[in-house]
Amino acid sequence: MRRYTDGDVIAWADEPCQELYVLQSGAVRIFRLSADGREQLLHVTLPGDVFAGAPVFCGCRLPATCQARMMWM
Repeated sequence: MRRYTDGDVIAWADEPCQELYVLQSGAVRIFRLSADGREQLLHVTLPGDVFAGAPVFCGCRLPATCQARMMWM
């Protein structure tokens, strides 16, 4: 188990994926940055969600950056 604070990057896009993540609390923003620095939000995970599942099993690189966020709603 690992703890992250708000804004910590859990995993960077295009890095090799070697871990499967299950979110226990908080939220995780999953996003991509364009070449000109614009951000595209792809998904927000919530407690109980699994992320980075496909890349870890296929040996692929992460398609997006995963960043810890405080729960909001």
